[in-house]
Amino acid sequence: RELIVEVASNREQHVDVRGHAGQTANPGGDRKSLALRRRLCKQSTDGALCQWVHLCKSCNSNILSPLFFHEDLAMLTVYIDFKSPYAFIAKNATFALEAQYGITIDWQPLTLNIGSYLGTAKKDSTGKVTESTRSPRQWLAVKYAYMDARRYAKLQGLTLRGTQKIWDSSLAAIGLMWASRDPSGLRAYIDSTYEKFWRRELDIEDEQVIVAQLAEAGINTAGFLDYLHGEGREKHDVLQDEILDAGYFGVPTYVIDGEAYFGREHLPRVRWHLEGGKGPLPDIANDTVLPRVTV
Repeated sequence: RELIVEVASNREQHVDVRGHAGQTANPGGDRKSLALRRRLCKQSTDGALCQWVHLCKSCNSNILSPLFFHEDLAMLTVYIDFKSPYAFIAKNATFALEAQYGITIDWQPLTLNIGSYLGTAKKDSTGKVTESTRSPRQWLAVKYAYMDARRYAKLQGLTLRGTQKIWDSSLAAIGLMWASRDPSGLRAYIDSTYEKFWRRELDIEDEQVIVAQLAEAGINTAGFLDYLHGEGREKHDVLQDEILDAGYFGVPTYVIDGEAYFGREHLPRVRWHLEGGKGPLPDIANDTVLPRVTV
């Protein structure tokens, strides 16, 4: 998890709850068609499961458990930052919720100000520190965070190389806001941006790089640069303040049913919400969604 201590100097995206029903791996149709089927089911008055629900269950039998396929699944908003190693290692388990429960996650950017609580530093290509405002204790905290995140990245076969400076990730964040307009390319943008950045293959402070990332994900970039420097930047900056005022301060943060959960260790509780709050409340130690990968 990433933590913001100096609230006044960091901001985040307002919770814009959009109730899109969807399914990320639906061999029988796209998100819109599945959403339409669900609405038809909800409007049914015969008191029985309608034929559309049976159809959806049939075509997604290898993805969705009938127990969890229902109309009133809670809306899940997830806040991320591309420069956070903890948000990076949480993305696959978080995306798995879409396939498991037939939802569409509302992904929002929370642009961290890491320097406000961990100091700043730069390294050269050899790894030598060339600039630093960090105390010895802050260095220990940074080293632990990378060691901890790298442990879990290995389980997923992900490469996680420590960054050579604290990046301004706001351009990539505004790219996320733009990509959210085209759900068909959203995951590709998130996956590629995270994975390239943590392999040190992506300059997320270069606007042309962000344009290329969007295009690679199949997202129309016409008008993006105007959005980046105008409406998108303004919305990003204003909403950062609003989200901190809402009490969300780090990534990944999951917001569901009016509850906020900071850190992927809370995924069992998020699933509990998505399953209608049935059964005992799970402890954070119960998450086994990711298979072990030998690296």
